[in-house]
Amino acid sequence: MKNRLRFLPSFLLLFALLPAGCGEDSPDSVAVPEGIVSNDPAADLLEDIEIEDRFERMESMMATMRAIAPGKIEAIPTVLKDLGHKGREIERILLVSGWARVDPEAATKWAMAKEKQEFVRSAMFSEAAYAWALEDPESLRTDFKVGLYSTRGWNPTMLRAFIRGWYDSGEPELETFIRDLGRAGDDQQRAISELIDVKLEKEGPEAMIAWVTDLQGEKRYRSYAYSRLAADIAVVDPERAIAWCDEICDTDLGEDLPHWIASSWVRDAGAKAMDWIIARPESPATRVGIRSSYRRFIKTSPEEAEAWLEKFPEEERAGPLLQGPIIMYVNRQSNLANDDVAIAWTKYIDNDWERERSLTTIAGRWLRRDEEAARAWLAEEEELAESAKADIIKVHERYQAKARKTREKRESRPAWVDEELNE
Repeated sequence: MKNRLRFLPSFLLLFALLPAGCGEDSPDSVAVPEGIVSNDPAADLLEDIEIEDRFERMESMMATMRAIAPGKIEAIPTVLKDLGHKGREIERILLVSGWARVDPEAATKWAMAKEKQEFVRSAMFSEAAYAWALEDPESLRTDFKVGLYSTRGWNPTMLRAFIRGWYDSGEPELETFIRDLGRAGDDQQRAISELIDVKLEKEGPEAMIAWVTDLQGEKRYRSYAYSRLAADIAVVDPERAIAWCDEICDTDLGEDLPHWIASSWVRDAGAKAMDWIIARPESPATRVGIRSSYRRFIKTSPEEAEAWLEKFPEEERAGPLLQGPIIMYVNRQSNLANDDVAIAWTKYIDNDWERERSLTTIAGRWLRRDEEAARAWLAEEEELAESAKADIIKVHERYQAKARKTREKRESRPAWVDEELNE
């Protein structure tokens, strides 16, 4: 390990997770012992990158970038050019983050133009675009070659970083910028969602409710902001979200709040959130809320979600409020090969088309697992028309033929192909 690492223990605790690239004139600078970098910081960084232990490698890179003087920051793009794209994703992210501490505009534009891997580029944007917006949001906003990352609109990660950086900068006109994004694409919704996230974290629910009440713009825009805020408050203070819903859920701007509150709250509260949404006055928003909340519930806590639905008496299961959950329950039982249970519960599906679709799904899966038993059931099943049964069998036979052809092709290939694939 290089000698420069002997300086690390005395000041590594001063670093953030990705601190970098600042000399004595840079923001958040700290005293750095002499000897960390040589007259060739690019060579120092390339040497750091060769350290075998990943954690020590990151420590050494951070120490080096912390010590690079602003006038020599060009060492970082030099290293990025030499490094290429061969399995050094974390290192590239760290280098761009360090570069952004001194020249966030250049770092952002390098990531946009040079980085090929989408997830790496997104991580770079999170650091570099945030730093650029924090320093000069107007500059980033007016640089359309960066801001309009594609003809469709903003890169989502860059936009979120931009909103956070602009908010933290304290510069005015952020809300005007978001409102003026307009309806095209998802940019406006992403931007207002990010602003609500950061404002709620720093200002709290009461201030945010007051803020959104005074928010200017079209009804569609304001309604989305209300809903997004309600969902976020439901995570940190569900009782306040419910109280707010009691105040405004019978208004035009608040009519979608039950859906957003329940589908957000159900992640932590499970059955409690479902009990709340199903007890709401019946409306299209309530039915949508029940479906979306139960969909999330059955994915995150399937056994609890099943138990919640099974507690309802038979006469309520066929009612309009439980139709979404019933269909999802049937689908899950079919996936688990509980075919008898799945079939029995299809009787609660009120819509003929939905019931036939569920039975068709059950039949297709059962045929793949146990063709003889499935065919015997189909022969006796009265809910499915004969034409529907014939279609199910045709689809299954086509699936079998395709699977057989794939298997035969695999069995006929030379042994060396499998040997190479298994290396």
